[in-house]
Amino acid sequence: MAALNVNTGKVQELVPGIPEWVSGNHHFGGLNTLHYYYDDGEIVYNFPFMDSVFTWSPLEKSLKRQRYASEVIPGILKAYNGDGSMESLVHASSKSDYYTGMYSVTGTSMQYRFVVSTSVENEVTYSTYLEVFDESALHFTNKISSMVKTRGFTVKDSIFLFRESGSEDYLEFAVFSGL
Repeated sequence: MAALNVNTGKVQELVPGIPEWVSGNHHFGGLNTLHYYYDDGEIVYNFPFMDSVFTWSPLEKSLKRQRYASEVIPGILKAYNGDGSMESLVHASSKSDYYTGMYSVTGTSMQYRFVVSTSVENEVTYSTYLEVFDESALHFTNKISSMVKTRGFTVKDSIFLFRESGSEDYLEFAVFSGL
C-alpha cells in the first residue's frame, strides 16, 4: 500500500493493512491535513478537499483554485452536474453518501478525478464529477466499488488510499460515510 505525499509529490510506502488516519479537527469541510503514524515517526499528508478550495459558478461551470497547500494539486477542475461546494454537499448528505477519487502521478504532473454521489433510499439524487486532463487515463476499480457496497464508514474518520496493482503510477483514495 502506498500514499501520495502532496507536500512533495512523491508516493510513499505505508505499513500493510488499512491505515489509521487522524484528522486535525474531524470536520470534512475544513480538513486540510491528515496524520499517519508510521513506526516511531509521523508522516503528514495534506488533504486538498476542504471547502475553502472549491467554488462553483453556473456561468463558468468550473471549480477554480482558491488556495492549496501544495503546488502538485491541480489548479482548475471542471465540474459537471454540480452546483454546490464540498461543504454544502457534506452538510446535505445522507447516510448512504459516498465519496471516491483517484490520482494519477507521473513525475510532477497529476491527473485527477473526484466523484460525489448523494443517494436517498437507494435513489441517486445528486452527483457531481470533477476532473482534469485526460479522463481516458483514469479508471475505477471493483475493489473500491465493492467497499462502497459492503462497508460503512464516516466521512470524518475514514480515508483510504490504494496502490493500483500492476502500476506504480496510479493511486486511489476513497472516503465513505456510514451506510
